[in-house]
Amino acid sequence: MLSLSYTPENISHSRWPYIRADFVSQLITTIYGDVSEFNGSFKIEKLHQNRIQELGSYTNYRFVFGEHRDLVLSFRLYRPDTEKSVPVVIHGDGCWVYMTIEMIQHCLKQNCALIVFDRTELYPDVVGQGDIFSLQNLIPGDYGAIAAWAWGYSKIVDFVLQQDDLDTAHISVSGHSRGGKATLLAGALDERISCVHANNSGCCGAGSFHHYHEGAEQLANILAAFPYWFKESLQDYIGRDAEMPIDLDLLKAAVAPRRLFTTEGREDLWANPEGTRITHEQARTVYEQLGVKDHIQYVLRDGGHAYTMQDFKNFLKFFLLKT
Repeated sequence: MLSLSYTPENISHSRWPYIRADFVSQLITTIYGDVSEFNGSFKIEKLHQNRIQELGSYTNYRFVFGEHRDLVLSFRLYRPDTEKSVPVVIHGDGCWVYMTIEMIQHCLKQNCALIVFDRTELYPDVVGQGDIFSLQNLIPGDYGAIAAWAWGYSKIVDFVLQQDDLDTAHISVSGHSRGGKATLLAGALDERISCVHANNSGCCGAGSFHHYHEGAEQLANILAAFPYWFKESLQDYIGRDAEMPIDLDLLKAAVAPRRLFTTEGREDLWANPEGTRITHEQARTVYEQLGVKDHIQYVLRDGGHAYTMQDFKNFLKFFLLKT
């Protein structure tokens, strides 16, 4: 059964927009917070362009927010050699090296564009630094880094919608671990995103508050290490995970009826793959009720906490199916 008072019998196409809005409201009120609209000035600057032999090209851009260049978000667009508009994957983990050259080449060979950005430009992933330099300086509010990073995905979507050579009906987001938490929230909040991929995203991501298994990260663990990722009031539930009024099936269900692909490692116990499976099954009831049961998939591979070529290939196959 879904969290809150909803059951599959409650859900219909006509009622779903209202139920989904309730899910989103519960998520931002309880866990993540919400970033208000930015009403200030911004511009997009083109910095550099070059070719990738026999595969396509790449172009570097950056968003500049505020009259005094108060905040900058840099990103790189990789595009295959074709005159057709192509689907696009947005990957916000540019702060890490998960997106390898081999992954980029594979993506371009599938006639799919790729945008890579560094989400930590919007909110540093260091304790205490968010108070000094982050999106909070531009848009103050009761939200944490995960919400700021999700906002970044939506800004990149804004860019995509301005490009004639990108297929704006097929925009996907992909992230690993804490980046996967951000893609799930971005997908829940932004309906322009057609497909969401979360890899090994665990606690406060694709996992579960109500179904922990041996070795799984719990609220006490994540809030001790990364309190700045979430609303401060989430601290009230430390040691009271089972009392959380919602579970993470709502985060997954809020993506419906759009596509959702979750990948987990069998040995990544910290990310709670079994709890992830349970909330997947709960969210799948929404997809079934909306008549799109093939739009949600959970894949458990051998191995541990990593964003692997296997994960990326499986996700890309799912995203490009019927696009």
